[in-house]
Amino acid sequence: MKKRLWIIILVTAAIAAALLLWRWLSLPVPDKLSPEDVHSLAGPCDSIVVEASFIPESNSMHVRQTLFLTSRTPESRDTVVLRTWPNAFQKLDTSPLASEAEYSAFYPEGFSMGALVMQNASLEKEGMAASEILYRYADDAKTVLTLPLPGSWQEGETLAITLEYTLILPKAASRYGVWDDIYSFGNAFPLPAIWEEGSWRTDEYTLVGDPFYSELFHFDVTLTSPDGYACAAPVLPSVENRQDGNTVRHYRLAAARDFALCLSREYRLTTIKRGSITVQAFTKEPAQGRRAAEYALKALDTYSSLYGPYPYDCFTLAQIAFPHSGMEYPAMALLSGDVLAAENDTLEAVIAHETAHQWWYSLVGSDPVNHPWQDEALCEFSRLTYWEKHHGKAAAEDIFQREILPSLRVSYTATAGSPLSWFSDMDEYYILVYNRGAAMLCALDHIMGGDLNGFLRFYRERYAFRIAGRADFLSALREYSGQDYEPLIIDYLDTLITP
Repeated sequence: MKKRLWIIILVTAAIAAALLLWRWLSLPVPDKLSPEDVHSLAGPCDSIVVEASFIPESNSMHVRQTLFLTSRTPESRDTVVLRTWPNAFQKLDTSPLASEAEYSAFYPEGFSMGALVMQNASLEKEGMAASEILYRYADDAKTVLTLPLPGSWQEGETLAITLEYTLILPKAASRYGVWDDIYSFGNAFPLPAIWEEGSWRTDEYTLVGDPFYSELFHFDVTLTSPDGYACAAPVLPSVENRQDGNTVRHYRLAAARDFALCLSREYRLTTIKRGSITVQAFTKEPAQGRRAAEYALKALDTYSSLYGPYPYDCFTLAQIAFPHSGMEYPAMALLSGDVLAAENDTLEAVIAHETAHQWWYSLVGSDPVNHPWQDEALCEFSRLTYWEKHHGKAAAEDIFQREILPSLRVSYTATAGSPLSWFSDMDEYYILVYNRGAAMLCALDHIMGGDLNGFLRFYRERYAFRIAGRADFLSALREYSGQDYEPLIIDYLDTLITP
């Protein structure tokens, strides 16, 4: 009788859990998001706690980081794989900055080494005492950190992995590097690799694109830095105090795919607040920061009305030394000094694109290695929509004629739908992924009678705080429109144009 009662209880609990999961997957994102909404809609997320000390004299940061990871797959695993991207900067032949065309722009004084130097790794598991992990690297670039586990990691079990390491920045104009008195820690903290189809994803750090593929995490970051250094972070510090010549800041960011930091003695902070959202710009020239923050606020308003609410209460812009225009992170965008100083509409265009990444990359995740069009092309289409709204249809048409249409007249050995490894340089990548990918979306918009943004709002509602593959994009498009547009998408993304 007791056994039968337990069976009834377990079945009832399973049905209730399934109903809750179905409700979460089908729950629409509300028009405004509170921190509680973000936690609820993101569902179960792992947590990452970082305690970091910035040491400008050695261009370094000492870090103690704990990752609380819960297995949510029925497959048992005997290893955990973390991505340690800074190690790619150790050698010239693995550096993502070593492309022939851009080498001198990234390394103005020649090659400079960067690294993530591990000091210790330990593991704590329920029912087991903490123990040291004899870690190893599985690739020549040392970006695939493999941690063997003492026994299998089963579904529902939580691991606490603690790492102690030192980040060393190269002297480079890079998202990870120091140049012009700006210290940029982009993609610096180790994150778990994606577990996909029974194995860990171990993609290389390519010369082209942004190969950073991750789930959502709740970040808790404490940063100690010498007094006088301003810190650009994706969220306002919850605590900031001074101790013995140092400033200690505490940050919390929920449901984010990464956490970037930039520091400089030359930063000047500009802040604009509207409603519940604060836009902060860390730039060397306050007037540039004010202009950038105003454009960012305008872009946030535009995309929130089109696609649904911005998920965080802060958006940070940070100036860095960078030969490209900008780089996106959750709740944050890095902007080059040249873009900030431009007197034409370049700054507005770049901010419109980078802000769109808060929806296409940060909120709706995708695979940036195999399907980079799925965030970059969507951001370009969003920028076109922004431009038409604020500058008129003729101005948006001018962008289409100058930037997007020419991409349909050039031939390469890659296509717009190719993975990162197929592209030979950034020019080819930009023309195909950004522009030809945007041309595909413009064609879709035309054939849908101008309703592509309606679909994108639906797509965001369906996949907010999740990862959507190409098949998911096609499935959502079919469901929304009642039509099969896959032949058109294949034509633009997968068909080689021959001269």
